[in-house]
Formats: sequence, structure tokens, C-alpha cells
Amino acid sequence: GPNVSWASMVDGSGVAITAPCSLHLLVRVPPVSGVQSIISMPGEMFKMSFNATTLTFKTGNGTQVINNVTFLPNSWWYIECRLHDDDGDTVANFSWRFINLADAATEITEQTQGHVLAGTWTQNWNISSAADHFTITLGPVVLMNDGNSTKRNVIRDWMLAKYAVEAASEP
Repeated sequence: GPNVSWASMVDGSGVAITAPCSLHLLVRVPPVSGVQSIISMPGEMFKMSFNATTLTFKTGNGTQVINNVTFLPNSWWYIECRLHDDDGDTVANFSWRFINLADAATEITEQTQGHVLAGTWTQNWNISSAADHFTITLGPVVLMNDGNSTKRNVIRDWMLAKYAVEAASEP
């Protein structure tokens, strides 16, 4: 909610997370136009923020912007980010899938540079960031280490169904 400012989690077991892996989340775009951090985990392997109506993310060359999607304030989205190195050149790549939950039949995809190919559970897992005055509503978050398109689609379908049930129960 609006009074939550920051959450961080660290696990001392040191389990490695490596490409290929994917991050899946349901998120409502904040009603404000400033920069709002969404998530940074593990470490900065997946680091995303909203800046007005754009989604920014960290790559090996700094911060980049998603080009194919405009995120209107208060809209709900399914965001999937798959980290991979399919061509074997040791350069991280992101494959993105976006679904505006007001039109769940339309998927938007984008290919971008990624950030790093590996992280560990011992790195910080941040939701929002310190002093960010978090105004983002964040639904379920799933990080899947490895997994094929069938498993990613199961996660997507589960999240879309979960949102549909919640949306139907609102007055």
C-alpha cells in the first residue's frame, strides 16, 4: 500500500540462479508519474522500475526502456521476463511478454539486452527501494530457475486466472 516503503530479504544458503530463468509478476502501474521501483532480485539480475508510463530495467550497459508498451496509470499488467543466452555468446538477453489485464487476449513481446547471467539467493531481494513511498500494487511474483515455455505458460495462465477471479469479485 501507499504506506509501505521498502522490503528486503536475504537467504544465507547461497543457491545459484543462472540463465535460463524467468521472472513473472502481476503489477498495477502506480497512479503517480515519478520513478517507482518495482523489484530488484536477486541483486540486480532482474531490476525494474516504472517511470511515468514507461518500464525501465537494468542491462549490462545501464538502464534501458521497454519500447513497445505504454503503461497507463492504474492499469494491471502481467509481466514476464526470461533471462537467457540462447546463442551462447555469454551475453545476457531478456525476452519480455506483456499482457494488459484489461485485454488478456493480446500479448506484446519485446527482445532486449539483459543484465547478468547469474545471481545467488544470498544477494538482496528488494521489493521497491528505500524511501520510494511504494505506490505499486504487486500481485504474485514467481522466479523460475530454468523451465521451458510450457512451464512459463502454466505460470502465465495461473496468474491470469487468479486476476480474473479477483477482478470478478470486486464490487
